[in-house]
Amino acid sequence: MLMLARKNDKASSVPLFKKNHLTGKLIFNLLFLFIFSFLSSAQTIGSKVSFKGTDGRTYTGIIKEIKGNQYKIKYDSYDYEAWAQQSQFTLLNNTNANIISIGTRISFPGTDGKTYTGIIKEIQGNQYKVKYDGYDFEAWLQRNQFTVIGENTIATPEIKQPAKNGDWKVGDKVEAYDMYKDKWYNGTITIVLTDYNPQQWRVTFDNPKEHTFEYLSLTAQQIRPRGIRGAAFTLNTRVDAYYASGTPKGRATIIEIKDNGRYKVHYDGCGAYRDEEVDWSQVKPESTVSSNHTDITALYGKWAMFVYGYPNTVIHGDNVYREYSMGAKAPPLQINADGTYVWYDEYNKPPVKGNWATHAKIEGLTMGTEAENGIVLKDSHGVLWKIHKDRQDHIEARTMCSGTTQGGTRIR
Repeated sequence: MLMLARKNDKASSVPLFKKNHLTGKLIFNLLFLFIFSFLSSAQTIGSKVSFKGTDGRTYTGIIKEIKGNQYKIKYDSYDYEAWAQQSQFTLLNNTNANIISIGTRISFPGTDGKTYTGIIKEIQGNQYKVKYDGYDFEAWLQRNQFTVIGENTIATPEIKQPAKNGDWKVGDKVEAYDMYKDKWYNGTITIVLTDYNPQQWRVTFDNPKEHTFEYLSLTAQQIRPRGIRGAAFTLNTRVDAYYASGTPKGRATIIEIKDNGRYKVHYDGCGAYRDEEVDWSQVKPESTVSSNHTDITALYGKWAMFVYGYPNTVIHGDNVYREYSMGAKAPPLQINADGTYVWYDEYNKPPVKGNWATHAKIEGLTMGTEAENGIVLKDSHGVLWKIHKDRQDHIEARTMCSGTTQGGTRIR
């Protein structure tokens, strides 16, 4: 059984020898320590290990502290640490674990509780695109959602369903995308439509009364093996959400875990009325951007803000005109490199002071608040704004989810 780590646990400080007294015994001790450290060098701080918990499940983690034969281990994906002896854990292949590249083999849990294996096909920062073993399917994972396969990891699970999309037979049990409800449902292949290009299959839903049509003719991209699930996300995980078609939608937080691999998400800066359920295939780990990125450091400084004028259509006699208001000067905004900000968002009132957070763009979006790298902060009313670079010495501030916009010019 692993011993719980006490918050203020500190290793005792015991001198090994007195300064400037190099005796034969000291040389022996040094030689012993050298040999011991060489033999045990594999178990160093930062080493990846696997071990069994008191519940019988296998966990993985990272060695955070060493005291003799005692090792403090930080569990992967849990805010939890425990002490273990060397005999209680297995050292994973740390060479492969620390050097992750395209082609690296990994294992990871799905939302259905099963363990899957796969190969890393693409890397973007802390995100890894994984090709599932035995399935014609890929998904994005974060580093803390998988384990690099070493000598002691779980073998590839047995597959008892069609291995590839596009190879369906009549009678196959599948999950099918109902575009009228924008959800995936269980169904059965009833007809193979070979005269379509691209090829299609007719799927009859298991519960026809729940659907506009009891069956649909679908392409390979609209059908997937029944039961397969992506990596499980936990409550309050930050994600990028997508339409079922694969088009990016927005950044969100998982606020509820539903059955059948579905999540309820809340979109940044939006009201609860925008919360929705999404399929596990419609969420990816949140894209991130470093506070040292030039898109972020370009925002540091003091900015004179300006509310844009908006166009209005007016009619004078037989003529139609587009009029533009002059806009108005707005209170200044100061963004500090230490992660804080000061915003005089209302005249004759104290400024808002708080902490900003980086907010990365979502790849594939070409317009809107999430098409640019930037930061988010709140005004005096608690409304969330995104600030991003517009052009040299100019920024743009937009409310999330509504699009109210201000411009900013650097104050010299």
